[in-house]
Amino acid sequence: MAQVRLVGNSGYVLSDLVEGDAIDLKPGYADIKLVADFSPFEAFYAAADQRFSKYNEGHFNYFRDGFQVPIAPETYARLVAFQRQFETDYASTITKNTDERHRQQLAKRQVRLSDTFKENAVACSELSMLAYRYMQSHGMKPEFVAGSYVRDYEGEYSETGPHAYLIATDPATGKKFIFDPANFLNVATMGYMPSVFPLSDDEYKMLTAGE
Repeated sequence: MAQVRLVGNSGYVLSDLVEGDAIDLKPGYADIKLVADFSPFEAFYAAADQRFSKYNEGHFNYFRDGFQVPIAPETYARLVAFQRQFETDYASTITKNTDERHRQQLAKRQVRLSDTFKENAVACSELSMLAYRYMQSHGMKPEFVAGSYVRDYEGEYSETGPHAYLIATDPATGKKFIFDPANFLNVATMGYMPSVFPLSDDEYKMLTAGE
């Protein structure tokens, strides 16, 4: 069962998320639950793993040198496989009408992850939940963060309103990092590429300090 720590007035950090857990979709805004039903995505996860299996040392070196990632290139390659497979399978599910998405979900009060994909109502919470299971299965110990701060590539944090992303641990180095799957890079020659940021101990405490 998911373990939840409250952060600030309306955010939370969640760990140990498993099939069937229901989490607040917009903490502090409305009583809407998002249910983790990962089983409908097994084919997607398998396809991402197959994509990763085709990467070689040349790919790893390219990811390391070309993107200056703060994690082991093999770990980053896992996230590349996830993000690229999402582009292949689900790019059309990302909603551009968040107000309508919220209105529909408010009427239901509880929505399953798989339904949001069927209804093309995917935003940061849904994409982060999809990524959570994938990262969990590959030893990255993810934490689902719902809060208001977003980190940019300059290392600055800005308060943007409700946003969900993931904090994880690189299994190769033991270092923590941020993965923001909804704010992916769209590289002309590569397609969707993951946004990954380093995370210091002080930053981790700032983002996850419980009440």
